[in-house]
Amino acid sequence: MSRPGCSFGAAGALTSMQAPSGRCAMSHNPIVLLVVAVLFASPAHADDCPTLPRPLMRIRLTVTSSAVRDAAPVIKQVVEHVWQPEGIRVQWVEGAVTPDAWSGIDAWIAAIPGLRIASDIASDSGAMGEVLFADGMPRRMIRLSIDAAIDWVRRDQAARFGTSTRVLNLTLGDTARLVPYALGYAAAHELGHFVLGSAAHAKSGVMEATFEGAHRLLRTSAPLQLDRLNEARLRERLDEGASCP
Repeated sequence: MSRPGCSFGAAGALTSMQAPSGRCAMSHNPIVLLVVAVLFASPAHADDCPTLPRPLMRIRLTVTSSAVRDAAPVIKQVVEHVWQPEGIRVQWVEGAVTPDAWSGIDAWIAAIPGLRIASDIASDSGAMGEVLFADGMPRRMIRLSIDAAIDWVRRDQAARFGTSTRVLNLTLGDTARLVPYALGYAAAHELGHFVLGSAAHAKSGVMEATFEGAHRLLRTSAPLQLDRLNEARLRERLDEGASCP
């Protein structure tokens, strides 16, 4: 995306990552190879360390809405389901939010009511999540729109039951159960932008720009898997982060 942040939309066209098609030939000169090896083995720059992933990440989660008061455990479950198989365990930081709430945490996921996140996707009525980038580096705050998640699930359930979203409440079908999963999926997606250090999207999996069919979150784990290109990128960033203090 061209904007200084990355948002996750619930419906619309895909924004896929573009990879260079050309190939580079590497010299077989031993001195050149040694220099290359040293460069790739260099420790991470200290300024990069706060945004590099670690095998254990400390994350704070806040959900400020009584409408989805039971969403926090599901959000945590979905995030762990996505990232633990990829080598990232999450330690959830609990406790009251104080002036030093940022101390000792790697990222903060905040699910907020009344929040509208702009989307680059014309057919999308609003994105469910967002992480901003500054100077090419992701910021630690991940924002989720509770209203956008509810609207997405309502549209999905209205289509399935052949009714209107105007009369659809959170008790119809799987609506109440799906909203926390939608927030969890958005949280896992946006955390992906943070740990991958990229605003780009994939053609499939959890880093896909959009996802159709909220009810599918309860039936298949395919939307919650990381694609192969990003698996490789994550391994590189984990290796780089291992050299941080």
